[in-house]
Amino acid sequence: MDCTTRKTCYNTKEQAEDALLRARAQYPSSSGAGPVAVYHCAYCSCYHLTSKGEVSDLLRSKNTRQKIDLQREANYWESKMKGR
Repeated sequence: MDCTTRKTCYNTKEQAEDALLRARAQYPSSSGAGPVAVYHCAYCSCYHLTSKGEVSDLLRSKNTRQKIDLQREANYWESKMKGR
């Protein structure tokens, strides 16, 4: 589905949250930039990522931060192994 916002559409909140975690792991940002939450779109009825507003409770969770750190480590080693 396409949205007038031109953002990627996710059919469920869970799909959007998974994408949020992947984005945070793939593109770490020390400046606080990048996606911080998901929201339900009034235009297309899907979910999108947003870099505005409050950081979601999901990202504040210690368990989630650990998952992101582990995924970053896996991403690092995967890219290192591909470069062989």
